[in-house]
Order: sequence, then C-alpha cells, then structure tokens
Amino acid sequence: MLPSAGGRPSVAEPITRLLSPRMVEILAGAVVDRPPGPRYVQALRYVELTFPSTVPRSATLRRWRGSLAGPLEVGLVVPYGARVGAAGPFRRDEELDERIGWVLDAADALEAAHLVLPTGRELTTGTKDRARFAGYLDALRTGGRPIVWAAAGLWEAELAQPVARELGLRCAFDPLVDPAPPGDVAHARLRALGGRQRFGDGVLFDLVDRLEALEVTKAYVAIESPRSFREAVRLAELAGGPAAPADGEG
Repeated sequence: MLPSAGGRPSVAEPITRLLSPRMVEILAGAVVDRPPGPRYVQALRYVELTFPSTVPRSATLRRWRGSLAGPLEVGLVVPYGARVGAAGPFRRDEELDERIGWVLDAADALEAAHLVLPTGRELTTGTKDRARFAGYLDALRTGGRPIVWAAAGLWEAELAQPVARELGLRCAFDPLVDPAPPGDVAHARLRALGGRQRFGDGVLFDLVDRLEALEVTKAYVAIESPRSFREAVRLAELAGGPAAPADGEG
C-alpha cells in the first residue's frame, strides 16, 4: 500500500505502515489513579500510577503485581503528601520521612521501574529551595530507583534539564514542545491542558516520528487526559506494538 499525500500513511493503512527500522523502544501508558485491570495489561506495557487521595497498603499492591498476566512496567508518582508536609515543601521531618517510607515500600511492592516526582510552584528556582530539594532527594534515593523529575511552575525546560543533570535525575519533558534531555532513556509526558484536550492521530503520528529521531534506547510516554487509555493504546499501535481493544481500562 502506498503512503498518503505528504509521505505520511493514512489512518486507514495498516499499523506496519512502512516504518523504518528503529532502535527506540516506545512504551506508551496512561496516568491512572488505581492499579489497572487485565484489559489494560493486555493492551499496554507501561502505566504511571498516582494515588492522589489514598495510600494502599504495600501488601495490596504486591498482590496486584503478582496477579498480572503479562509484562508491565510501572512508574510510581510520588504523591503530594510525600512532597509537602506540615513544615512546608520538601522540608524533611518525622512525618514527611514516614510518607517517603510509604513511597519506597510501595515501589518495592510494585516492582516499579522508576519514581516520578512532580513539582509545581512549591519549588522555586532559588538557592535555598534547590538545597532543600537536594536534601529531600537523598531520602527518596535510598530505594535505589531512578527518579524522573516532572518539573512545572517556574521550571522551564532550559532551566530544569541542566539542574536535573546536576542532581542525578532524569528529566521528563513535553515531547510536542520541548527538546528531549540527553540520556539513554527518555520520559515524555503528554498532559491535556487548555486548548490541548485530546491527542488525535495527527499528533500521535508526529510524536512517534519525534521519538524515533531521538538518540535513546527507550522512550516512556505517559498520557494524562480524559481519553488517556485510548490514546496510549493508539500510540502503541502507531509505534509498532500489537493492536488491542481500547473500550475500557478494566
């Protein structure tokens, strides 16, 4: 089958769409607030787990992990309560250290590939905040897992990426806006914000092209949107993964 006008395959063409051989392994996944069910695991090989209001027991997470019927890499998002305590953002005290301990135990139970650490306006670019942040990271690093910094607020990519290198962090990036930081592994995050509420085939085709052009061996893509599961499944298909039903996360 010939490619459509402009050299890009049409939506109706097979997923095999004359893709050139690539060295980048693209793992697409959705950001979800509970461990996903069998349908998700059948469709995707990555998930970003966030627990905004509950903190499941490690034993519960371990049972879920043991029940999986297929391979699934997990990124565990550090919850707000484990970043900001009574004393303030990233100010370690007994209470905050206890919450960090839950994160580390949960990561072990989930066999998480990495931790995802979001920051917003609570982390300024000032010297004191950077020093406090570095001390906080010391506690989070005791689990031995890579930490992916998803910086927001005042931290534009050109500032966050060099600071991430100084702190020994992987830096997440918006692949439709910012260049990827150097490294063997890329962590792309797509968030539905403002006028960008959906990620259709045009955007996802472009994203695959951008990721394939990176000098990395693996690229994780976490999608956070009202249709995140469907969009992650479609991205996995376009990246050459197996087609799978996308009518629910189940």
